[in-house]
Amino acid sequence: MASSITSYPYISAQRFAPAGRPQDNAILAKVAAESRLRLADKLSVNPALVRVLGYERKTFTDTSLGFPEKDVCYPCVMVEGYSIKLQCGTIRYFYNASEAAPDDGRFGIAVPATYYRPDEKGIFWPDDITAR
Repeated sequence: MASSITSYPYISAQRFAPAGRPQDNAILAKVAAESRLRLADKLSVNPALVRVLGYERKTFTDTSLGFPEKDVCYPCVMVEGYSIKLQCGTIRYFYNASEAAPDDGRFGIAVPATYYRPDEKGIFWPDDITAR
């Protein structure tokens, strides 16, 4: 399932759903389950408190995987990967990863922004949020 290129490639108006091929579904389900455990570990919460809301194959427009940092240059190449939507409490997160390295993705807060910055746990927040 190809996504259209937008300013915020990690935000999708389309419904999150598994890809069409069975092998993609198995890979996506595995990446989703692992991202759930990784987010619980980063937040220091019980994994039962983290829900997977959906997942999809995604084409990112650069190597920032949807969470560009200010003053960092990213190669403008199409990157095939995955976007997993998660929730813990009232905050929704995305785990975006490339197909080549699904274990080396980025967690980010599910709101559109121009730039992001990682916090001490490695979760990307919009750069213009000053108090959390």
